Amino acid sequence: MGYLRRGLWVLLWTAAFFAGVYGLNYLYVESGDSDWCRVLWHNYYAQERNIDCLYLGSSHVYCDIEPAVLDTLNGKNNFNLSSGSQLLNGSYYLLREADRRHDLEHVYLEMFYVVSTGPTGIYDENVANNWRNTDYMRLSFNKLEYMLDMSKREQYAETIFPFLRFRSKLFDYEYVRDMMRHKGTENYREYVVNIPYEDGSATYYADKGYYETTRQLEENGLRWTGSYRMEEEPLTEDAERYLRKIIEYCQEKQIGITLFSSPIYELQVLSTEHYDRYVEQIERIAAEYGIHYYDFNLCREEFLPIQQTENFMDIGHLNTRGADLYTPVFWQVMSGTAEENEAYFYPSYTAKLQETSPRIYGIYSADAAVNGLVDSGVTVYRVAANRPQDLEYSITLTPNAAEKTAETEGTGKKYRDFSSNPYFGIPKNTNGTCTVAARIRGQESVLQTLEIAY
Repeated sequence: MGYLRRGLWVLLWTAAFFAGVYGLNYLYVESGDSDWCRVLWHNYYAQERNIDCLYLGSSHVYCDIEPAVLDTLNGKNNFNLSSGSQLLNGSYYLLREADRRHDLEHVYLEMFYVVSTGPTGIYDENVANNWRNTDYMRLSFNKLEYMLDMSKREQYAETIFPFLRFRSKLFDYEYVRDMMRHKGTENYREYVVNIPYEDGSATYYADKGYYETTRQLEENGLRWTGSYRMEEEPLTEDAERYLRKIIEYCQEKQIGITLFSSPIYELQVLSTEHYDRYVEQIERIAAEYGIHYYDFNLCREEFLPIQQTENFMDIGHLNTRGADLYTPVFWQVMSGTAEENEAYFYPSYTAKLQETSPRIYGIYSADAAVNGLVDSGVTVYRVAANRPQDLEYSITLTPNAAEKTAETEGTGKKYRDFSSNPYFGIPKNTNGTCTVAARIRGQESVLQTLEIAY
């Protein structure tokens, strides 16, 4: 009888402990961007049909690939189990989670370069990317292994008990009130993500991991400050290790696997300056395992005419218009043979740039000391062009009205007349419009003009 009583006390204390943790998480764990993953995991666990085709990766999956369209095209149940900036260690454990509950036929793993190279490719320094998933996954041995593997030892407590990340808010009653107000809304209770914007566009969670949006990239948004330059063999050790683990897991379980990269706006790809280094490394690893890698940034325009601003919500993600265009082409490639698919792609990114018509796409931040631009008071930019050897540019900087001086009165201050030099500097902590005009070298007529806010 004593053992029974002690057992009941243990059960009661355990239940009280978990109830307390749940309550503290509810009070303090901020929703915001994580609302997306909360709805995603609810939708995933509600799946009654077997998931046949699983799509893993970053937001370039959930913005770009429409499962409902694929359901019609391939007659399978397709699901995007993707999350913002999903690291490959996260993709590995999400694959295992899906394999526990479903008889997977094929996995399509998206290979966005940012989560596999540079500082984001060092996974234990980016644990928050994985918290988006572990906060909402159901308890299992796979989840526990995921949490311990993704975290440094000093991060275990915050990984296992999410409310500890917000301990600075313990007595911030305004913060708690705002959390309760948000979590008391009908959208929160009914697992709905619906975000309206001032321009009349909107974003909402459609179904099966698809992020539908009518937002559209505007020309004045064509300024990119990312700094992911492709070194030799740019894939980090963490990224390569988990890429191999994912491939080997699928092959051991006899699950088909294909690697791919979704199209992003040319400005961002050009900013890497040596994108082929990344493509070549992924292609070598894929060939080693006898699988395929398709990079849609190398897709020929006659098959995928996607590089217009109206197809993108920002320079990295398609909007619904772009996804409508991309998804059928994606499946046409995935359902074809390697020999058939050769016609769709350029042999390299360099070949693509040289074979397409001269064009500029925006400006991106460059190294600080280029061509004598070492002034600490300016930010150095480079014009993003597909064929810089054939183009020359003029640069005009027009400060906002509040920042104009006698020197900059008028329509704008010409920074530089037409020159083949793609680099220029913009004074730091200033706002205005940068006008870039491009023309073919030696010609008088202007080929293209962009007005970009800075």
